[in-house]
Amino acid sequence: MIQDTGSESDSLVTLNDWIEKACSNGAVPVITGMNGDMDTVGSAISLAASNPNMMACGLHLGRISKRVCVELGAPFRKISNSLDLPNNIGGIIVVDAASESQIGFQLPDGVPKCIIDHHESVNWEFHKSDLIVRMNVSATTEIIAKYLNEYSTSTLTEPVRKLLLAGLITDSG
Repeated sequence: MIQDTGSESDSLVTLNDWIEKACSNGAVPVITGMNGDMDTVGSAISLAASNPNMMACGLHLGRISKRVCVELGAPFRKISNSLDLPNNIGGIIVVDAASESQIGFQLPDGVPKCIIDHHESVNWEFHKSDLIVRMNVSATTEIIAKYLNEYSTSTLTEPVRKLLLAGLITDSG
C-alpha cells in the first residue's frame, strides 16, 4: 500500500505520478460516493476533465448535483455496478468516500486504486499499487482544485471552477 502522509506538495506529486501511470495503462474511471452530493460529483467531473482517459461516474446524482451538471453540461456516467466499467482499466480513482461501502458496489480485484478524500476515517483495503491522498481541507473539491492548479491549469475552465466551488459551498456551508 502507498500511504501518502507527506506534505501537500508531496501528496500532489505522488497523485500526479499515479494518475499519469494509470492513464497510460488504460481507462481510469473516477468514481463518486453513492450519495451523489456536489462535493463528490464536482470532484469527479473536475478531475476527469484533466485527462481524456478519465470519466466521472457513479451510482447516483443528488438533486443539486443533477441540476448543476445539467446547467453546465458536465459529463457524468451513471453506473449500477463494476460490470459497467470499461474492460481495459489502468486504475480507479474514488473521490470523497471513506470506504468501498460508500460507493455502493465492489470494485474489480487487482486494479490499482487511488482514494482522494478529506475525511479522517478510512476503511479501505489497500494493496501495494494503491494510493490514498487525504488533506486537512473542508471538501474534496479543495484537493482537486489544488491538484488542477498545480498540474493542469488549462482544465480550470469556468464550468470546472463552478463545479469545484459548488462542491466546496455545499459540503462546508
